[in-house]
Amino acid sequence: MKIFLCISIILFVVLSCKKSQSIKDEENGKKYQVSFDVRDFTQKETDFDNTSTSQLTTHNTPEAIPIEDVISILYCVVYSNDGKPAMTIQQLSSQANFGNLNLNLPNGNYTVVFVGGQSGLIYKPKRLSEDKISYTRSTGADSFSDTFYKKFALVIDGANNNSSIILERLVGRVRVVIEDALPLDIKSITIRQTTNIYDGVQIATGIPLTLSTDLYAGTTVQLPTSSVGLTGYSLSFVTLNTLKSFNVEIAVKKGSSYYQNTTLVRDVTVGANKTTVLTGKLFESESASPGNGFLIDINQAWDPEDLDIPF
Repeated sequence: MKIFLCISIILFVVLSCKKSQSIKDEENGKKYQVSFDVRDFTQKETDFDNTSTSQLTTHNTPEAIPIEDVISILYCVVYSNDGKPAMTIQQLSSQANFGNLNLNLPNGNYTVVFVGGQSGLIYKPKRLSEDKISYTRSTGADSFSDTFYKKFALVIDGANNNSSIILERLVGRVRVVIEDALPLDIKSITIRQTTNIYDGVQIATGIPLTLSTDLYAGTTVQLPTSSVGLTGYSLSFVTLNTLKSFNVEIAVKKGSSYYQNTTLVRDVTVGANKTTVLTGKLFESESASPGNGFLIDINQAWDPEDLDIPF
């Protein structure tokens, strides 16, 4: 069973006779009310075809997941035909009308971009061909956070228009599962991506890129004494690199000293909205060569509760 998450957006274009402070129609001054309703996420149990992940078979009725449980900030940017932003709307999940957008536009051809993400998301529209998104620089877990994106063309021609839009998740996730028991003197575990780090997205294409912001792709977990002896312990981070293989470093800090043993897993790949699971023994094979004992598996389910971890 797999989990499929999406945002559904229903676009209603309704003729309006009211004057507005929005962009003036160059011909007759008429404007059209455009309403975007960003609905709750839906969760479906699906079977994925091994050769084409676009073929889905739904086995149950979608379960609504409130969008404020998945994203905390939402941008809607309408670009004019010349590529310049005609309108920008930013909403926070704390707002009562989160997900409901109303704007007025004259007849014309537009490009609409929706971006949903977490606190720290940076989107400063200037020109469609040049605009990018990123996150404020941080050190620690999930610097480039769970983020969704959709770009589509919008034509306002005086006729009612009803269309459904799906926002797509940009990031993938790396999960490390440590099969052997956590030792007594362990203080923390760090997992991080060490090569091919992307820290931005080109708005015009939705393709990841490097902005040299030094965003940290990884996480560090401080382990309490109650974790001693646990097996199957797991931790994860999200990554924007869904294009190239990369290396993942697993580092362990023991006692008061710095990291004493490090394992490097090479050539890890991850897909957008998918989890790549690295499974192996970390402490029973400390004398082994870096990377030994860790197997790589790709799980197409985003929900971590759906992982099947072999022991």
